[in-house]
Order: sequence, then structure tokens, then C-alpha cells
Amino acid sequence: MRRILTTTILALAVACMISQVVASPVPYQVAKCLVGRCWSKVNVDKISEEKGCPTPMLVINNVLREMNGYLAASKFLGLSDEQVKKLRVARYRTRKSIVEGKSRLNLLSIDLLDNMAKDDFQLQEVEKIISDLKSSCSNLIYGVVIEAVEARKVLTPEQRQKAIDLAE
Repeated sequence: MRRILTTTILALAVACMISQVVASPVPYQVAKCLVGRCWSKVNVDKISEEKGCPTPMLVINNVLREMNGYLAASKFLGLSDEQVKKLRVARYRTRKSIVEGKSRLNLLSIDLLDNMAKDDFQLQEVEKIISDLKSSCSNLIYGVVIEAVEARKVLTPEQRQKAIDLAE
């Protein structure tokens, strides 16, 4: 009985999909995207995390991991209170710039999607948004890398070597 029910449900689902494909003059997946309809359904978070920024989040995440690692190993590394304070400030600035940068990428992605969803979008507007996406992404990554450089400068050469040894 269970097998018959499963087979019947599967057959109905296939018949439904076939009827949609046959009834449409273009393939079903293509039809869903005509006149910009597919652009309005794109997940903006996915764009900014996976596609909107050409460099993976790996760089950004690793900078935070590095800073968190210095703070977690502060006693082992022999960091002074002043060094810990500087690292916390650098981590705060980094986290804040990441949130601001990702928000900017999300807003630009929304603008891009809205423009692409228009029947008569203007290429110049889209090019401007894409240019803004590129520069915002570059600025985000560059800012995070600068913070990593500054965080490393907080450590003495001996502390830096201890951190390297600990990481290996």
C-alpha cells in the first residue's frame, strides 16, 4: 500500500512538471526568469557572501581568527595590558568595518537586483552599481588587511615568534 501511494504521488508530480514544460513555449526554468522576474528572488545575503565580493570571506575571517588567537593566548605570549587593549581596539575596528562593509555590499546588491528586475534597465546605472560593488569589496578587504598588519605590529618579535611556534 505504501509503495503504491509513493508511486502515485511521484507520478502526479512528474505529470505536473511535464504539463508546465509542455504548456510553455520556452523551457520552464527559462520562463521563470523572463522580464527580470528571477532577479527579484535572489538572496541578497548569498550574493554579498558568495558572489558579490570576488575575494572569499576566508581573508576576513582569518584576520578575525588571528586577532582572537592573540587575545586568547595573551598569557602564553606574555602580552602586557596595553598590548591586550590595543588588540581589542583593533578587533573592534575590524568587526565594525566588516559589518559596515557587508551592509554596503548588501545595499548595492539590492540596487543591482532592482535595476536588473526592470524591463528597461539602463546599462550605465548597472555599470555604476557594479563599479561601486567592486570598490566597496576592495575597500573592505584592504581595511581588514591593514588592521591585521597593525595587530601584528602590537607584538614584539619574541611574542610574534611564540605565536608562530604555537600555530605550528
